[in-house]
Order: sequence, then C-alpha cells, then structure tokens
Amino acid sequence: MLDSGSYRRNGDGDYRCTREEVRSMMRDQSDVSQDLRVLEQLSLDAFDYESVRRYRIRWQNLKPNHVWENLEDTDFLHKIGCIGRSENGKLHPTAAGVLMFGYEYEIVKEFPNYFLDYQEHDSETMRWTDRIISSSGNLRISIDDALFGGISDPRNANLIKLFNLINIGERSGSGLPSIFEVWETQGWKTPVLEEQFNPDRTVLTLTLS
Repeated sequence: MLDSGSYRRNGDGDYRCTREEVRSMMRDQSDVSQDLRVLEQLSLDAFDYESVRRYRIRWQNLKPNHVWENLEDTDFLHKIGCIGRSENGKLHPTAAGVLMFGYEYEIVKEFPNYFLDYQEHDSETMRWTDRIISSSGNLRISIDDALFGGISDPRNANLIKLFNLINIGERSGSGLPSIFEVWETQGWKTPVLEEQFNPDRTVLTLTLS
C-alpha cells in the first residue's frame, strides 16, 4: 500500500499528500523515463499522421539519406520511441508518442489534465489577445538549481529526444537561465517561476515590458 502519511511543504506550511501525489513522487524517483510507457488502451489511430509527415520532412532535411528515411511511418515511429509493444506483442503508442503526435481527444484519455493555451496581453487591463499556457507537473529539482542552470533532469526524456532530433531544444540545463538573461537584457520585468500544488503545476510568467 502507498504511504498515506507523507507530507509536503508549500508556502502555507505542511500538508498531507494525496495518494496520487505519492504515486507521482514515486514515479519521479524512477530512472526509467515515464514517457516510454506503452498505452495499451490506445491504437495507432490515435496519431495525427499529418503531424508525423511534417515532423519527418523536417527530420529528413536535417538528416538527408539517413537509413530510416524510407521506413513506413509505423516503423519510423517505433524507431524513435513513439510506438512500443505490449506484453502480448501488439503495437501501441507510447506516452511520448501520443503527446507528440496524438489527437487532443486521444491525449486527454490518458492525460485528463492536459492543457495547452497561449495568452498575449497588450496591457494589464486587457484580458488577453492571444495566449499560450502549458500545464505540467512540478520540477524534479529545486527552483534555485533550475535558475542557476547546468542540471538537466527531464521527467520525460524521450519527449525531449524527439525535439532534439529536429534541432529543437537541448539538454545542457541552460534553458531557464537563458530566458532570464534575455529578459534582463531587454530591461523587461524579471520572469516569475513558481511551483503550485493541488494540482501540481510549474508556472513561468513572462512579462513583455
């Protein structure tokens, strides 16, 4: 049984963790990337193959004449960790695969709290003109370590690899320090990075002024 006596500290003091929070902390302690988990309840129809096609075009432009270039989509997705085999040998999307290429209505079957939104405010009084908000779990390192940089400890290593394959992102642990440096250079208000609990969220607020 999960430990029901676990406590966590937030800004208001200590509070008792829910069973789901304990499960999440136990998952985070694993050395195996959680996004390689095979989602047996989903079929390969969960993928938006137009997104796969666009991804492969960018990948091929960066890696012309690669040995995987002429693979069928299913084989290519299997090679890059977006498809895996269940215990009975059948192919299903992995968590990374469905997050990268899945239809939104398929994603929320496995990740009901999945939410991506963008907000762009022209002024403090205006609600929003355009917007992007990404909701996810909390950091696996302290905020101070994240802002100092040099530590790369992604919760979903395969998802990061998928972006790296098309030259988006890196794993040097310099992303947040770079953002803060740009804001300082521009003379904009210092970004705010904070962790929230119940539900777990990491929120980065960027003010363009």
